[in-house]
Amino acid sequence: LVKAVSMENETITLMGEAEHIWDESLMLRNRKQLAYETPEAAEEKDSHVSRIFEKPPKPTRSRPIFDGAARGWTETFMSSKRQQSLVIWLLLIFLAAIWTLRAHSLHKHVLKKPPRLGHRIRLAARYLADSCREDGKFRYMARAGGGEHVDSEKYDLVHHAWVLSALSQYALYEQGGEDRLKKEHKGDVPVDVTKALLNSARFIISELHVPMQQSKSFSSERIGDFLALWSSSMDGRLEATTTANAMILSALILADKAAGGEVVDLRILQSLGNFLVEMQRRDGLFYRRVLLDSSSSSSSSSVQASREEVCGNMGLPLFALLLLSDLDRETANGVACPGSSWLKPAIRGFMGIAREEERVRLSNVHHKMSTHYWVVIAAGELLRDGSPYLNQSSLPQWYSFTDHWGSSEWSIEDVK
Repeated sequence: LVKAVSMENETITLMGEAEHIWDESLMLRNRKQLAYETPEAAEEKDSHVSRIFEKPPKPTRSRPIFDGAARGWTETFMSSKRQQSLVIWLLLIFLAAIWTLRAHSLHKHVLKKPPRLGHRIRLAARYLADSCREDGKFRYMARAGGGEHVDSEKYDLVHHAWVLSALSQYALYEQGGEDRLKKEHKGDVPVDVTKALLNSARFIISELHVPMQQSKSFSSERIGDFLALWSSSMDGRLEATTTANAMILSALILADKAAGGEVVDLRILQSLGNFLVEMQRRDGLFYRRVLLDSSSSSSSSSVQASREEVCGNMGLPLFALLLLSDLDRETANGVACPGSSWLKPAIRGFMGIAREEERVRLSNVHHKMSTHYWVVIAAGELLRDGSPYLNQSSLPQWYSFTDHWGSSEWSIEDVK
């Protein structure tokens, strides 16, 4: 009984010691030996504590960030993911700044305004002029390495006329003094396109021909007697389109103006203009193409011309006729006015388009006639400031615009 009581007292004593906090336990473990304790008593008390705290409890507070030599500041700073991301971004910004400063120092980058439109026009004109060969043909495609590109078997004369028109308009643009471009570098000077204009114009003129000369044995069809661009159709007949010849006529007129009237004989332009007039219908619209079918017999030869369809791009012949009327002027009462042989058919074409649009609008409210952009260009040429076409002071008083039959007469205001 005495032994059981003593063991109970010892257990109560050990449980009381276990309730002390960790700091006190450390103090007990590291405490110095008291003066009144014997070595055997101190060693016995420490053995009791070690048995209770074989594994230290989890700390209730986090360790301080900077706690001396136990943890360096670099290790502490990089322990957070947010701080690591911040360091990476700062490093990337630093490298980008170094690269930018180095690029500016090497290439001497300066803040410049965007190149003006005139500079881009000159670059395009230089490319087109350099693409013209000695025979007058234009190179279809250029290779970056400088090698020759194999051209297609059939050379497109309509595309040729487009390029000739672009070069001519560029030459007129430089002559007009409209370019206010400041030189940004030494190479920014006007491009000399005279040689390309002459060579390309002569080439396209050489491709025009008259399918049949005036002869008593031929019929009275005049369409085959005009100089134009004729080609062979799939069925073997000769074919000429209104759009192609109108494009060639406008390109040659612009080239002649750009070169000072030394490129094209006026008779060539008049023959092309007569072809367009013959392709005009009585209502002012134009046929799309004409086919010539020649047949021979023992007694005579005959030519039959068949005009097919309505030209969808009626703005091109109108634009070409307006340019020709301004170039081939006539004098009336001592006043040089636009040639009536070309201006009146052009006005009939404009009025024919207007009547056709009105007819379509009345017949089908939901349908709208598509207006080709060449119609807009031709209308801009007709109504531009200073144009002589609808200027009462440049036209004689008796000048009037009528339809094919002469039944309708339009004043200048009506046309406008």
